[in-house]
Amino acid sequence: MPTTLTGALHQAARGGSAIHYLERASKDSVQTYAQLRADALRVLGFLQGRGVGRGDEVVLQLELNRDFITALWACLLGGFIPVPLAAGGVDEHRLKVFKVWPVLNRPHLLCAEGAAAAGLVAFGRAQGLEAVAGQLERRALSFAEAAAHAEPGQEQAVTPEDLALIQFSSGSTGEPKGVMVTHHAALVNATDMITTLRVDERDRFLGWMPLTHDFGIIGFHFTPLVAGVPQYQLPTQRFARHPALWLESAHAHRATILASPNFGYLHLLSHYDPESVTHWDLSCVRIIQNGA
Repeated sequence: MPTTLTGALHQAARGGSAIHYLERASKDSVQTYAQLRADALRVLGFLQGRGVGRGDEVVLQLELNRDFITALWACLLGGFIPVPLAAGGVDEHRLKVFKVWPVLNRPHLLCAEGAAAAGLVAFGRAQGLEAVAGQLERRALSFAEAAAHAEPGQEQAVTPEDLALIQFSSGSTGEPKGVMVTHHAALVNATDMITTLRVDERDRFLGWMPLTHDFGIIGFHFTPLVAGVPQYQLPTQRFARHPALWLESAHAHRATILASPNFGYLHLLSHYDPESVTHWDLSCVRIIQNGA
């Protein structure tokens, strides 16, 4: 059994399982765990070339799940500390970046592209947050450039007690509270879920929860990766707009393990139309968790 998340990725990369990104019918993509490692190493090469060093924090502002997961693993492989924060055009999300930034030690910002970083900087200046806005501008990096980088970076050795990521509370009031998650702690969470849910090679995880929150990132990304089984990532916004897509995807991809907080079940039921789902066959579903 691996003792670090990077060890778990090495183990998963030797198998044939993959992450299935259910973005849209025309943009669905598959990334095997081996491809994830290779893609992450190239992003790592870009970040190291831009001066990001071991122990530096990298604030992740990436909306697409594939970009987010690849960048997350680039940080883990390089000994950087990823700081996942919800991205998007909502002022609450933008403001949280400005609240989190001053409590970090040596932060960098990774956005989808330069325009996204520029928008964040402009927002900060409009709010009178010039000092942080200036730092963001100087330390902003483009994931589009990183993804196009050809040379892999140099993976760094990590220990179980090394910090893997900083998980900030979802509340927008007051000061953000960062939970420091070690490699050991993340693996304990994942292996406990694997044991409790009796996960085996026949299982398929399907999640829609944000990967910036622990149920999404630990429960429905790290856990299936550690188990070496497939995972299906339905974007949170797709679920929010069309909640029936969750169970439609479970039917289509024969998912066995699902989960949602209470409000997700209520959201699904409020839009549920029995006549439109008579084709669903959910006999594949073995476990539905409730993250209440």
